[in-house]
Amino acid sequence: MNDTAAFPYIEIEGDPETIGKSYGRKAMERIFKSLEIYRPVFETLGLSWDAALSRAATFITQLESFDLDQATELRGIAKGAGIKPEEVMIINARTDIIYGSPLPQTTLDDGCTGAIVMPEITANGHLIHGQNWDWRDDCKDSVVIMQRHPATGPATLNLVEAGTLARCGLNEYGIALTANYLQCDHDTNREPTAVGVPSPFVRRRLLSARHIATAAEAMMNAPRSFSNNIMLSDAVGVGINLETTPREYYWIKPKNGLLVHANHFTSVAGRARVFDTGLGIAADSLYREDRVRDALFRARGQITVQTVLHALADDFAKPISVNRPPSNGPGGDGCSTVASIVMDVTEGTMTVVATPYVQSQSVTYKLTKKDNGSQ
Repeated sequence: MNDTAAFPYIEIEGDPETIGKSYGRKAMERIFKSLEIYRPVFETLGLSWDAALSRAATFITQLESFDLDQATELRGIAKGAGIKPEEVMIINARTDIIYGSPLPQTTLDDGCTGAIVMPEITANGHLIHGQNWDWRDDCKDSVVIMQRHPATGPATLNLVEAGTLARCGLNEYGIALTANYLQCDHDTNREPTAVGVPSPFVRRRLLSARHIATAAEAMMNAPRSFSNNIMLSDAVGVGINLETTPREYYWIKPKNGLLVHANHFTSVAGRARVFDTGLGIAADSLYREDRVRDALFRARGQITVQTVLHALADDFAKPISVNRPPSNGPGGDGCSTVASIVMDVTEGTMTVVATPYVQSQSVTYKLTKKDNGSQ
């Protein structure tokens, strides 16, 4: 496979331990790359690797209470890759470890521009859901496309950082998920001992839901360490955006068939109740959202997956653009649009452009439903 055109693709199936071991073996090199990326990040911030491992052990204990199957899968990943469970947890809990440390608060989360296009304004009546994932450019070497067929629960198709349990994707019930960076005063004005469930595990729970209402409730009720924006859609024609903080959540619904979100609070309730500290880091969010919304609105009635990819390729104000070449951003000096991901949720496909700032070649993956039906 030419990794400049596509990310590695793996398929895994079985019970949680079997899936974990298979994932760890098949994605081993990229899991090592994930660790290689984040170890110096912690050390640069003054957090030793031993301290990070100790913090990760706390999250493993919490994960066992939140979802034992996910904890079992995480341990399986560690066995398959030949590393410690705490190292797998570090990859999943990178942001939580920073926010929960005694260090001064700092930004360590993903910037993104996401969009949900409702069936009434697409060319074929399908629901389309996509995003640009803006993060550390070196993560282009740690991304994996993963099709997962668990013994119980729905089949899923995910784009993930190797070692994480979920990032963005869809399931065979027609539920799709993307997420965007947010930051506000709720992230810093908390009890020092506050511990939430790292977001990849919450996202996995959302992608295990049969109904969008169940997925939304799971996000609303999850213990959260930091602010995050979640975009949820259902192939039947429903879109919901949840702006969440460690204390609260605010909802937004589609308007004129579109739901677009970048990296700032836009709900009336959110703007009234929080101080949006993220805008001081990613003020380009203010126009990125408009650029994508305007491009899609002009194409209403004719929108396809390629239309959304074209909107996400917008380079207005480059390098601080929707499609970002390596530059300063939420991920640091080397932030870029690592991938553009657009899902035809109705059809159950995911089209991905790796490093869209240098190419437009896309690869489409098809979610295969489980032969024996989901339980």
